[in-house]
Amino acid sequence: MSDRCFSSHSNKDENSIESYHVPFKLHWVFGYDTKVPPINISSSTIKGIFFSSGAVGVCYDWNTKTQTMLHGHIHPIISSAATSDKTYLATADGGPENSLIIWHRRTGKMVFVLSNHFPVEGVIFMCFSEDGIFLLTLTGGKRQELSLWNWKTKSLTPHCTFYFTEENTFQHFASFHPKDASHFLSCSKENVYIFKMLEGKLKFASLDLSSLYEEKACRQIGNFTQTVFCTTSPLVYTATTKGMIILWGSKTNSKKKPDNYTESLMMEPTNRTCVRAMQILASRCSISYLGSIGSFLVVGTAQGQVCYFNKDLQLEWSIDVTKDEICSVSFNFKPRFTFKQVVYRALGKDVKKDDKFSKNDFIACTKNGFVGYVSFSTLSINEILFGTSSFVKDVALHPLKPYMYLGDCSGGLKKWNYESKTLLNKCSFKNSCPQIECLSIDSKGTYIACALVSGEVVIFDAISFSGKPCFTAHDIQHKIVFIKFSPDPQHLVVTDAVSNVFRYQLHLLVPPTVYQLMQKRNVPPEEPSWSYNGKTRQHRGQIVDCMFNNPSQIDALYFLSLGQDRLVGRLHVYNIETEEIIKMVTVPSFKESYQKMMYLENKNISQDPSFQFVIFHTLSTIGLAKFPIDGNLYSVLAIASHPNGINSFVTNNESKFIFTAGKKDSWIYMYEIDFMALIKSGKGGLSGIDAFKHLFPTNRNSEEMKKNLIFSVYALELEIKMLQLGAYKQPILKGEIPVNCLEYVMAALGCYLSPEDLQMMLRDVHFENKYVYSGDKSTLNCFDIMRLYVNYRPKDPLTMENVHQSFKDFLLENGDPDEISRDRFLSILESEGDSLPTGEFLHIVRCLRENKFKTLPEENISFGLFSDNTTASFSESSEDSESSMIKKFIPEVITEDIFFQDILCIEQANEDLSKYVLREEDYKLREEPLSVEEFVLAMEESKLVK
Repeated sequence: MSDRCFSSHSNKDENSIESYHVPFKLHWVFGYDTKVPPINISSSTIKGIFFSSGAVGVCYDWNTKTQTMLHGHIHPIISSAATSDKTYLATADGGPENSLIIWHRRTGKMVFVLSNHFPVEGVIFMCFSEDGIFLLTLTGGKRQELSLWNWKTKSLTPHCTFYFTEENTFQHFASFHPKDASHFLSCSKENVYIFKMLEGKLKFASLDLSSLYEEKACRQIGNFTQTVFCTTSPLVYTATTKGMIILWGSKTNSKKKPDNYTESLMMEPTNRTCVRAMQILASRCSISYLGSIGSFLVVGTAQGQVCYFNKDLQLEWSIDVTKDEICSVSFNFKPRFTFKQVVYRALGKDVKKDDKFSKNDFIACTKNGFVGYVSFSTLSINEILFGTSSFVKDVALHPLKPYMYLGDCSGGLKKWNYESKTLLNKCSFKNSCPQIECLSIDSKGTYIACALVSGEVVIFDAISFSGKPCFTAHDIQHKIVFIKFSPDPQHLVVTDAVSNVFRYQLHLLVPPTVYQLMQKRNVPPEEPSWSYNGKTRQHRGQIVDCMFNNPSQIDALYFLSLGQDRLVGRLHVYNIETEEIIKMVTVPSFKESYQKMMYLENKNISQDPSFQFVIFHTLSTIGLAKFPIDGNLYSVLAIASHPNGINSFVTNNESKFIFTAGKKDSWIYMYEIDFMALIKSGKGGLSGIDAFKHLFPTNRNSEEMKKNLIFSVYALELEIKMLQLGAYKQPILKGEIPVNCLEYVMAALGCYLSPEDLQMMLRDVHFENKYVYSGDKSTLNCFDIMRLYVNYRPKDPLTMENVHQSFKDFLLENGDPDEISRDRFLSILESEGDSLPTGEFLHIVRCLRENKFKTLPEENISFGLFSDNTTASFSESSEDSESSMIKKFIPEVITEDIFFQDILCIEQANEDLSKYVLREEDYKLREEPLSVEEFVLAMEESKLVK
């Protein structure tokens, strides 16, 4: 790869780039954007081509196998241009923050940047003048703009601009006069605009055929494709979709003699009209490209031909490049004189100039991704760039060799050697619905599983890409999301769009001798056979990925599924045999849900097992995180990759490179992974609970939440130990609570768990206790609870507004928006949702209104909160006493005010709280509130903390 990979950051040195801890460095691009024709930047000594792939421009030398990346755009590049001497390149993107950048090709530096000037559609076409001083830009949208820029003056305003109205036909092409940049034109399907810039004023004329020919004749001529100035006469040529050339010449013969040869080639725009329409192609196929080289008119056809015509429009030479439509022909740069000719001139010898027609090579491109270099000396055509007009749906890597497999939406399959950067094989998958959805290759690199958009799963030979499939499955009715082999590889897992998980198992070949010993009469299978093992459903949201553990490290084989249950993705771990979910981890978010993740272990960094990583991607970013994922903000890095979204990614066996495919992209990015960037980032972050404070609800103070966590843990531990040891003994506190008390600390943090969520959380704790602590851990500290909170915190935190709205909705559901009867209220609490018995409800009300329940007998007070069961136990009371308490403390009719004031006791204080207000003499130590650290320090000084 070229050392100028990040040369576009001209204002930043290498150290400043590394200070941002970039986890991925773009190493190579396979394929290109076929909607932006590549540009030939070759000369007599350099063989190069410029192409666009998303927001990245690439200068590629196919002889030395090097790519120079030009980074600077945030949206996909939609147009590009180059000066005739190949010194400068121009690129433009579209979007709300579009930009136009001019680059110096040899250094890769930006020399001119224009931001936020054009409409959101951006510049759809642009070209340089022959001398490279001026740039002509044509924008998209309903109100198009044609602007002339003297870019070398660094001016941020155009030299002149012409605005097309909405009534004008959409312009799609523009060009300069090769001899005079003050003359230029634009072209649409129906008309041609000719412009002349003179003394700061812009003259123009609109030319079409409607006033000269009938509608039927215009249809026979066809739509306009491209228009150029003639280099040997004042004529203007326009190509059509019917293989014709329209000549725009003078309406009248001028008697004024031109002062020089250049002036003889010019004409006033208003003096032009159609003088002739010629059929130059016998096949009448469309002329898709029109240009000039020297005195010759160059034509590219829809049938893949490149033709040279002389000034009389007679065919001089042609070559069949391909069978697809030619969209661009780009010539090598050839100086006026070669080095040998310059020496001869210096010696005073006669110099015979070479005929450009016979010596100048060119590159021809098609809309379907073919890019061929045509050599005049050998009349050979070499394919130098391999692209496709179809979107790449998935990418897979060979586990043992540097092979990369691509599948696109038209059923095309390609096999690359990503080390030598060569295309090894390509074919097309034949089917009634051949669109490939995803690929997966087994651990031995023998077979590839291919999921089609029709729901079929086809397993076939990964080497030849041909022959009869080894296995075809028709069990899946919905769209397939992904497909993956287990590490064995004995299992194949397929998920669909409705979160079903389909399992297939491999049955290996059985030798005939073994078949005879087994007394089997049937002939043994010629290929390994796969059997359907059923399906399960796991997530509420769509499953977007899964990954297997390494069965060599533990006895059981597990696979982990990633689902879009929330904006922050959840990673589920479950046993593949029992299908029991045993752990769940919430992964950090970049304001987008996670789409796919992959476990990595880089042994080149350290043998320390803590150096384990996970690569993931969201809708438009790729990221690197330390494993196990815990939510630490500084242990996760990500960069923007494909602007239109990421479809898939995969890493090679050495975990050195990552390959990404975009949702609407026909190319692959190859990034080099920098693990040290993540390690450096992690060292600069926070530790302990502070690393997770950013995950607290935005409407809550993070420091107060941290205090609540620590205070509740120590207070709960203190109360438990006082109940166990007695009130007169001084317990030693460790900041740990039993696992069965977890629910109450979570409630103190505003995380109210349903029985299902609590059971899932306890499974998580038991799983970690079993496999990490070997069953020796029975308590949880503040850090353990914080990590559980990160994974199970509510999506929407509970607020007073939420409680009010919930009670209003509750009243509406029961017919009366203002009130509800006491009997109906208690009946709903007991029978609907999470059941709340009346006795337990009274106990809650007693706790909330303790000053009104002093008449209750002491035996009604229960300390079952800290029993082995996770729910509170209550003393039984007679039905009469319970009924009397209900009538006494719960009104017969409950309104919203009564519910909040008399039952929840949160709207009005039932006690005079003024006695608790601190006076000035109460501030004996300090006026600032007690910090968490001071609280723990005071407990240590009191010997309450071990």
